[in-house]
Amino acid sequence: MASLYERQFKAGGSVWYLRVKLPTGRWYAWNSGIPSRSATGELINDQKARKDLLKIQGLIDAGIDPFAETGDGIEVRSAAEEYLRERSMFWGQRTLPLHENTLRMVCAAVGEVSIAALTDAHWKLIETGFRRGVSVHTLNIDIRNLRAFLRWAKTRYGLDGWKIPVISEYHVGQSSHRDFFDPEESERLVYAATGIKVNGSCFGSYVAFLLLTGLRKREALALRWEHISKSSKMILLSRTKSGRAEMFPILEEVGVVLDRIGGGVRRGQLWEMSMWSGHIDVCWARAVRTAGVRWLKLHNCRDSFAVNHLLEGMPLAVVSRLLRHGDISTTMRNYAGFSLEDISAIMRGGGPVQSPGSYVTAVLRGLGR
Repeated sequence: MASLYERQFKAGGSVWYLRVKLPTGRWYAWNSGIPSRSATGELINDQKARKDLLKIQGLIDAGIDPFAETGDGIEVRSAAEEYLRERSMFWGQRTLPLHENTLRMVCAAVGEVSIAALTDAHWKLIETGFRRGVSVHTLNIDIRNLRAFLRWAKTRYGLDGWKIPVISEYHVGQSSHRDFFDPEESERLVYAATGIKVNGSCFGSYVAFLLLTGLRKREALALRWEHISKSSKMILLSRTKSGRAEMFPILEEVGVVLDRIGGGVRRGQLWEMSMWSGHIDVCWARAVRTAGVRWLKLHNCRDSFAVNHLLEGMPLAVVSRLLRHGDISTTMRNYAGFSLEDISAIMRGGGPVQSPGSYVTAVLRGLGR
């Protein structure tokens, strides 16, 4: 007969499952939806439920899998919906949106195709949807999520004779060039972002802050007004990549942005936004689309800060210090790929390629116009 077992959720709590052993030797389990063992036991002892379980057990004893479904009739879209219903309760708040995004693109490409009919040719269609201007790292996440879904479908629908299409991850090599926004693009981007509000916070001020400080996106989001000292003109970064607190100078242009977002209230978070709510990515995509600039990641604001200041003649050592690199060789290695001839000319004393201050002026003009 059926047995019981408990499954714990990452988000907290648990639920009890009923399971029976199939003729193939594997177990089939289904969610009772009940967090109490005693209540689940009462469900088994219920006369109607017990009758259904006896019927299921009778089919199993006769060598018939009562839960077998033919994959020929199961479309990818239906399977994806069932997969999310069954597995979502075991994923954290960061994992679920990734799987949903992957399966959304899969269904857009081959949603009407049955699971058993998927071939390597269909993978090419899916791959086209995946490669939408994302990094290789993000592309590999989609590939891993897709492979997990296909393995689940093969087991769930008993497709023993079906061969899962070959889906290989992409090699992530060392990038020799990181792209950046020039002053004109930065101005248009900040101006487009100022029209976007997130929980009352101006997204444009956040983008301008990243462009003017070179801080990482999570470092900026973790800032509180208590971390800012106007008297010493320093900002305490409590959350950094290295894991230790660091100090960052309040430059004149940074002070302009802080005054703009202060609003008379000098406590709490600078921006009421979260990396995990999905707001950041959605707002960034909207700002890039509205500005009509090239698609780059939000992290490229940090690269824009470094390269534009180098092109304006700022010494490499100063840029390295503002980026808080542990070694100046890290700065040179990361940013020498940007217009190497221009940067080399600056270091040889040939003068700046861009007019000094043009980048900062453009960002502030985009924020204030």
